[in-house]
Amino acid sequence: MRIILILLVLLLSACGERKQIVEELALINVISYDLSENEEEPLQVTINYPIINNEGELTNDILSVQSKSSKDARMKFTNLSNLQVVSGQVHLALLGRELAEKGILQILDTFKRDPNIGSHVNLAIAEDNGFDLLTFESKEGDSSASYLLTMFNKLKAEKESVNYHTFQFFRDYYDDGIDPFLPIVSIKDNKQAIVGYGLFKKDKYVEKINMGQSLILFYLRDDINKGIINLNVSVGEEEEDDKLLQSRVTFDYKKSDSNTSVKIKNDTVELKKNVELEISLLEYTGSMNLSEEKNQKIIEKKIEEYLNNRTNEFMGQLQEFGCDPIGIGKYVRNHMTYQQWQETNWDQLYSSMDINIKSKVKIMDFGKAK
Repeated sequence: MRIILILLVLLLSACGERKQIVEELALINVISYDLSENEEEPLQVTINYPIINNEGELTNDILSVQSKSSKDARMKFTNLSNLQVVSGQVHLALLGRELAEKGILQILDTFKRDPNIGSHVNLAIAEDNGFDLLTFESKEGDSSASYLLTMFNKLKAEKESVNYHTFQFFRDYYDDGIDPFLPIVSIKDNKQAIVGYGLFKKDKYVEKINMGQSLILFYLRDDINKGIINLNVSVGEEEEDDKLLQSRVTFDYKKSDSNTSVKIKNDTVELKKNVELEISLLEYTGSMNLSEEKNQKIIEKKIEEYLNNRTNEFMGQLQEFGCDPIGIGKYVRNHMTYQQWQETNWDQLYSSMDINIKSKVKIMDFGKAK
């Protein structure tokens, strides 16, 4: 009996010590990096961490400092708080757009070298700056950090095969056949929202694509087999076009087949990508009766035309930007010897190569469309 009592005392003591230790920690869950206007301390680092106030309520504290480096910022945070600031619970890092334009490798390298952080911190570009996103107060009353974390959990659930964490960024960064891309977050309609995606060349932010363009980006990637697209269609006599341009089609798709061919001749490269889709109509606001087979064929053709035009237009834009988030370089590299690829000026070749995307659509379900 005495032994049991001694063990219970030791156990309770250990629990008390553990509780005391946890209460003394500031567990960072969201962190942001921006450029500051201070030349000597060019980095502005902002952190959010949850705490329990005197009333026993869960709330958040935010600290922001200007520093020379991430390590310097951590030392300053420790001096500003009576808690021990630790980074083991960081789930999201916001990178200010101006900082991202100069390159984010040094910031991410800090994450990679810190064993407490791990390799699965979600990354996002702050369209203006991360400080504003973290300190933003919404009408709903939710903390900015909590809202952002919920938003990225939802994004992960929607795009299970696409990751925006540090491991994936480094994977694409070190792969010479593809470039990274990250979500862009801004304040829209009085709340934080993903407003597009940032394209990178190596570790430098180059260009933004809007949400409509991002649907085409996801459609073209081999690691995404399904999604939703909406478009306006014009069907019928020419005099009716103005009216029918208002017809809206929304559908979800599943890729039934996809193949890519590459032809290399002398200094020219031609790539053709064929995608076969099975789609289900979710919405159609036009006047055609889609229970008739001839009208079904018309809609299929219009969707094919839309996809062919948009995908090829988008690929041309990517070539102008010099960014390859699709992984076109992987296809070309797989059709070359190692020596040929190493001797190839890929940036120059990518900007001038002939890329053609063709979609074949089969509507499987017309849903409630009339």
